[in-house]
Amino acid sequence: MTVSPQASARLLAEAPKLPSLPSAVTAKGIAPLRLHDQAFRLHTELLAPQVTDYDEVFGTEITWTLGFVRDKGKIAKGGIGGSVAWWSLRHHHACAYLTRRLDDHSRAAEIAAALGDDLTVVGEDSAFEPRP
Repeated sequence: MTVSPQASARLLAEAPKLPSLPSAVTAKGIAPLRLHDQAFRLHTELLAPQVTDYDEVFGTEITWTLGFVRDKGKIAKGGIGGSVAWWSLRHHHACAYLTRRLDDHSRAAEIAAALGDDLTVVGEDSAFEPRP
């Protein structure tokens, strides 16, 4: 039995309302539900603050997730040559800027400013609380 992603999402949404899963649902049919749950937990862990400490490159205390900088305004990743991607926690949108040449992040910063975002690396004093 194959369960579509839409059906899996519907089942997950309805699961708290159901006294039990229907007897026709097999272990093979419930596997997508477990996979969805694992993917959700992995995604949550990916974006959760992992460590806050002094960063030698940025010269300030910052909070890192599993690969991204996180503060009150954004979750972001800068790349070499001026490429950058971020999720705005204030405005609930994502943006990415890629370039074919080595350059600084000034062009991406202009796009961020036009969207009302700030790509400045903000110190720990305004970052999320680190995980215990």
